[in-house]
Amino acid sequence: MNIRSVLLLAAASAAGAAELVIRDIGAEVELPATAFDFTVDDGSSSRSGSDSFEQAVGISIGGRWSFARTGDSSGPVLGISLAADRAAYPGGGSWFQSEVRGQAGWGWALNDRFAVLAEALLGLGAARLTIDGSGDFPSYSARGGILEPGAQAVLLWSVTDSWVVSGTAGYRYARAHLTGDDADVDLTLRGIAVAVGVAWRITDRPFLLE
Repeated sequence: MNIRSVLLLAAASAAGAAELVIRDIGAEVELPATAFDFTVDDGSSSRSGSDSFEQAVGISIGGRWSFARTGDSSGPVLGISLAADRAAYPGGGSWFQSEVRGQAGWGWALNDRFAVLAEALLGLGAARLTIDGSGDFPSYSARGGILEPGAQAVLLWSVTDSWVVSGTAGYRYARAHLTGDDADVDLTLRGIAVAVGVAWRITDRPFLLE
């Protein structure tokens, strides 16, 4: 086999390979982590422990864009979204957080319909904790900032050329410092988070036309 034949085979193989093209705007519904560690500081002493929320649900709205070269089946992927999570505290109370979340990672096109992504993420925003009063225990409310790094794997299914369904599983490690009337709380939420979503693909053209 001469070099011309080899080059022709290589070109044919490249032409038939799946191409990574992601130009998506969409929304996800997620089940965030509920277990948390805390430290309560009332100015004279501090106490630590572990607890958990329940009935947690979240939503995010944003976009994701790939930067693979024309013809490449893998490449860098960037995304940004607005996200909000809400959970109930057993016995009365709630947790709420909202944040701007950025993602950066790498994507692989498995074929014309499926792609997988490995992403690191970082969220920055605000949080609020409320606990209802009961008996001699007064109600408590605190607000503050939250920082949430994490990592996740994403499966994308292009149902049509314009609509994409996604499934996400990852690990989050959120830290919040909350200030209340009588005590401050440092709270760490960590654990597995899963999500499903739907997105509109603006275009399926590659990033660069060569």
